[in-house]
Amino acid sequence: MSKEDLITQEQLKELFNYNPETGELIRLVSTSSNNKIGSVAGTRRLDGYRVIRVNKIQYLEHRIIWLYVYGKFPENLIDHIDGNPCNNRIANLRDATNTQNVRSRNIRKAKSGYRGITEMENGKFRVRLVGKHVGIYETLEEAIIVSEKSAKNIFGNFYRDLS
Repeated sequence: MSKEDLITQEQLKELFNYNPETGELIRLVSTSSNNKIGSVAGTRRLDGYRVIRVNKIQYLEHRIIWLYVYGKFPENLIDHIDGNPCNNRIANLRDATNTQNVRSRNIRKAKSGYRGITEMENGKFRVRLVGKHVGIYETLEEAIIVSEKSAKNIFGNFYRDLS
């Protein structure tokens, strides 16, 4: 697919109205009996992301919302700040590199119940974040404090509290 095939902001605004309060694109044009004027555009995929087909091309809804609002496609990926792939309010979307996007994902918690903390055979707790050893601690409480502080330093604005 070439850049010439991609939808433009002008074309988008002829087809849809964007509601920044709900994050929904509302149809201004009926394209079939299923896609009537005034209906919410798009469908939800199994992974939670919404997609919209325009001119036989399927787009991730958050990417065309970015185009709708800013007049261009994002430079990189779009990160959903709250981690909800269906929340396409513009206030919840930000342009992010792959590394930044990965850092803000809902990371699976370890058996200890906390991200990056593993209970060792000797009863101590090891903290490891982004493949880096942070330290070994006597108590889970101490490991939690260090893990959260380290995660905030590593991830910056892309840190997501998972507790």
